[in-house]
Amino acid sequence: MLSERVDRKPLLVLASLVATLGFLGLFAFAKAEEMMLSMGLLGAGLGAIFVQSGAWVAEIAPMEEKGLYMATFDGVIDLSFIIMPTLVGLLVAQEIDLPFLLCALLTMMAGGVFLPIRPERRGS
Repeated sequence: MLSERVDRKPLLVLASLVATLGFLGLFAFAKAEEMMLSMGLLGAGLGAIFVQSGAWVAEIAPMEEKGLYMATFDGVIDLSFIIMPTLVGLLVAQEIDLPFLLCALLTMMAGGVFLPIRPERRGS
């Protein structure tokens, strides 16, 4: 895996940037071709975020609490699949066209969280 060679932090920041660009594209563009490109960016960015963040949680979790850490992480991800569509639906129903802008902001903020973090490497 690429993150084993370089480090997860820069990949998470890069993936967050790619996903943010995808969300911004969905906010800004109206043509189908532009939206498809934005969806491609969004899919690549979020896919990398899900994989790398799960591996990062498993890497930093103490061995005796790894199950608890992974279950909590998975629970937060699963909960987001319930909360975000509901939130987006409520915003769109109120004719507020900012859901993709909100998602871009949240993704960018989440990527910024990883900037100061430097997890310890356990063995190689």
